[in-house]
Amino acid sequence: MTLHRLQLWIGALIVVVAAGTASPVLKNDWTQDDVPLVREDARIHDLGNIREILTTPFWPTAGAAGHHRPMTTLTLAVDWALGRGSILSFRIISLTLVAAASLVVFILALELLPLWWAALVGLAFAVHPVHVEAVAVAINQAELLIGGGYALVVVWYLRFRRTRDATWRDRIFLAAAIFVGTLYKESGVVLPALLAATELCLLSGQPWRQRLAQFRPTVLLQVATVMAVVWIRDWVLKGETRGTFTAEGLEGLGLGGRALTMLGVVPEYLRLLLWPASLQADYSPGEIVGTTSWGSAQSLGALILLLVLVLAFRLRKSAPVVPFGLAWIAIGIAPVHNVLVPSGIVLAERTLFLASIGAMLVVAGLIAGVMKDNAASVRPAVTRLVYGLLAVAVVLGASRSWSRYHVWRTQLGLWTQTVIDAPDSYRAWVALGSMMQRREVRPMGLRFTERAMAIYPSAAVLFGLAEGYQGSNHCDLAIPHFQHALRLKEFAPGRSEYLSCLTWEGQYDLAYAEALQGVRSGYAVRVFLTWRRWLEEVRREQPRRHTRFAPPNAGGLMTNESSEPGVWQLQPPLPPLATLPQ
Repeated sequence: MTLHRLQLWIGALIVVVAAGTASPVLKNDWTQDDVPLVREDARIHDLGNIREILTTPFWPTAGAAGHHRPMTTLTLAVDWALGRGSILSFRIISLTLVAAASLVVFILALELLPLWWAALVGLAFAVHPVHVEAVAVAINQAELLIGGGYALVVVWYLRFRRTRDATWRDRIFLAAAIFVGTLYKESGVVLPALLAATELCLLSGQPWRQRLAQFRPTVLLQVATVMAVVWIRDWVLKGETRGTFTAEGLEGLGLGGRALTMLGVVPEYLRLLLWPASLQADYSPGEIVGTTSWGSAQSLGALILLLVLVLAFRLRKSAPVVPFGLAWIAIGIAPVHNVLVPSGIVLAERTLFLASIGAMLVVAGLIAGVMKDNAASVRPAVTRLVYGLLAVAVVLGASRSWSRYHVWRTQLGLWTQTVIDAPDSYRAWVALGSMMQRREVRPMGLRFTERAMAIYPSAAVLFGLAEGYQGSNHCDLAIPHFQHALRLKEFAPGRSEYLSCLTWEGQYDLAYAEALQGVRSGYAVRVFLTWRRWLEEVRREQPRRHTRFAPPNAGGLMTNESSEPGVWQLQPPLPPLATLPQ
């Protein structure tokens, strides 16, 4: 068998393994963010909405905090059209994308490693369990496209740069690639860094000054392209270029606190990239908590970074694939580094799809280097043992991925498993509690939400929890949660609901004082002036408890008033004011 034919057979095997490992996703329902952004987003249900798709935030209900990813939204619209709204269409496309990305990673590895080590890279990538979240959720197709697409661009760039300098046609193509990639997701900005790593680690045939001179126009054109995307993003998001809220685990932290927090996340990156036996759908507080002090996690993170630097320096000439892979990991993680600019997540498994390419190159490069350096002294039995262990690792990866895809089968199953995988995640308990409240087991849902608030108090969730008790005719239980929420964040609709509960429970004097506080807040003043006048009458009458609830048309007044922004972030706004029977 010729070498070329063998490569084709191995490539086919990698595609089959990747598709087979991910095949359980074909039976999965809508989960996580697919519900609001695919199933319930009317924009993508008709390709005639192309203007709205391109000129509105990715999360349309979140406004300026909703990102701008028009290519992702357009891709989802095409998926919907191809399958006529069938979820199976989305699943088949995601499965195809991960299989194609695995093949591209194998092709990239062939440029850097001997055939069988390249095969190891392709197979290990194809079964990597950290990819499950990126494949299981349709809106994460952007991760698959950027990962596979940029790997293919690097292969093309590496091949032509080994024989010639870049032409302006090449540079325009690269600018187009970063333009499209950045419109898919913000992580698309990393392409210039990947090309720079390719130049520094893999292309040493020319003097560095000559390489810099020919690389400079490429980078400048890509920077100009990114600036154009930023301008578009700024226009769509009305000046909010960052386009997201700050992750709860980073709230209130300065540059130093964010650096310490993310240094403590480094061991998690290492674990997820090299041995992802334990996976979870959420890493919000208290799974990962912001810190301003040095601890054991920071020490371990600093040690890992130091070892990475030493390894990259020591192997820069003898095994350049290793420093290249390490650089790839760092570049892949950079968009969510959170130190200079905080993002909406501290850690998410889907964001490691691109970085895992570098991780597999590092593993194969290290093992191949050790085996080559000790080929004369290593016994054949030891060599066979190493190969056997690597084969077992691939099988274990496939098994873990296969089982993990089943966790994402239904929304309820996902969050039920997440509170087991991540019992300290406040978001997991909030999500499960919200689902329980909608499934006619409201008391259980409210208890789950109470547990979430014991982990990490959130004004938005506390208002929702209080309204849950209010809607169950338990204003006595709702009042403490309204008070807690208002201590965290002033919010006029929430305060109005709070006044309703105080009045219903006969706490007229406190309700009057809180109405005055509402007037002083400066938000929805007309509403709270109405409350004040009405409560003055109620205080004079002193009616029995459970006989008064709210001024006439209080709900209509609140609906027509503009309130302060920022409480709900990605959560939906409060429903109209409820009215208990008089």
